[in-house]
Amino acid sequence: MDDRASKLLIIISLLTLCSFLILYDSGSTPYANSAFFEKTVQHKLIKHPSNPNKNPENPSDPPNKPEEPEEPEPPIVLKPKNLDFTREKEIARLGPSVFLSNGGTVPRKDMQRELLCKLGVHAACNTKYIAEIVDLVGAITPIYAEDQKRQELLYVSHRNFIGYLDSIGIPSVTLEAIYPNQTYMATKAGNEPRHIQISVNDTFYYRENFLNVAIRKTTGLEYYIWIDAHQIFLNTYWWEEAIWKMEHFNNVQFFQTLAWLRKDNNVTDKNQDLHGVQYAYTTTRDLNRYIMKFDRMWNGNAVGIRREIYEGLGDILDICIAGCCDCSFNVAGMSDHWDRVDKFLSYGMQLRPWIQEASKVFKGEVAVVRGRMLHFHHDHFFPWEKYLNALAHGTYELKNELYRDENYTLHIKYNSSLLRVFKQI
Repeated sequence: MDDRASKLLIIISLLTLCSFLILYDSGSTPYANSAFFEKTVQHKLIKHPSNPNKNPENPSDPPNKPEEPEEPEPPIVLKPKNLDFTREKEIARLGPSVFLSNGGTVPRKDMQRELLCKLGVHAACNTKYIAEIVDLVGAITPIYAEDQKRQELLYVSHRNFIGYLDSIGIPSVTLEAIYPNQTYMATKAGNEPRHIQISVNDTFYYRENFLNVAIRKTTGLEYYIWIDAHQIFLNTYWWEEAIWKMEHFNNVQFFQTLAWLRKDNNVTDKNQDLHGVQYAYTTTRDLNRYIMKFDRMWNGNAVGIRREIYEGLGDILDICIAGCCDCSFNVAGMSDHWDRVDKFLSYGMQLRPWIQEASKVFKGEVAVVRGRMLHFHHDHFFPWEKYLNALAHGTYELKNELYRDENYTLHIKYNSSLLRVFKQI
């Protein structure tokens, strides 16, 4: 009797199991539509449980009823994380790209919300690749030449450099200035702000002034960079590290070492193979111990700052009509190495006020992008020593001898004693 009862229980159990399977597959019972079943289906990696009302075999379903679109899945949101010293060292060792691609985030309290999102820091946005904000980087590239035919190589290098920036996706702003009887060779009319065309008469050094003019005519950028357009980076990803470091430091130079190539064979000139001044400074705060001659370092050449830093400065120092605006920019970042400008005596003293104010904005937060640059040969188009010596030993008050036009371009006043040094064309 016990055996027969056991067999009966087994049969009943099998029948119950079969009934459950039939109900499970049919998808048409109240049990199949219950919340429990919905969760069960989700665990089976089915995005959306089947809807019995969309079953073509269901007579209550109206004919030719269009299917409702599936609801989009909620985005994956990165949560901000706090960095400790170990994580900071990991960034320095692996680089920002690897760190961010692994889900790391780098908080900065004074960043704008949009950029925090795009750098993968803010919880409201899940973008985490630096390359996605490269269109917010603006390369300001001025070009001019007193003798366009003799200095044609400058224009060739400029075209090549703009093509290189385009291949990365970095927007460029070319300001081209021409003298009387010259034609525009690098820009097209009616193409601002990518192409800005102005005319000048004076023969002083315009580079930093043209940077200010171009930035004032440009909107929508969050990073301003200026790079001599006759150079090449051996670090292919310099731009990625530059963006990251501009976000975390207030004054960034884009190379550690730079070598000038000879004209005849493009071999490195050993006398012009030097460290970047920011690299030397970040290695040891005492530059005079680092290298015997402070001059034998590269100033400028490739630097960048955030928009908010530029606005804090008011503008880049541009009254250095005999040069050394770039070394003043570096000194302001380091805040204490005055020997670079003091040797220019009267001229250097006139650069000091801007440097002192700029140092309050930079706050000593300088950095360098890893890598090496090569500087292609071009003929010197500016007699540095002649003009520096003239202004260093003269009694010229630059602020009283210059004026700005409606474009913010500098000019020498018509009755200025500076016209004895800088001839007009």
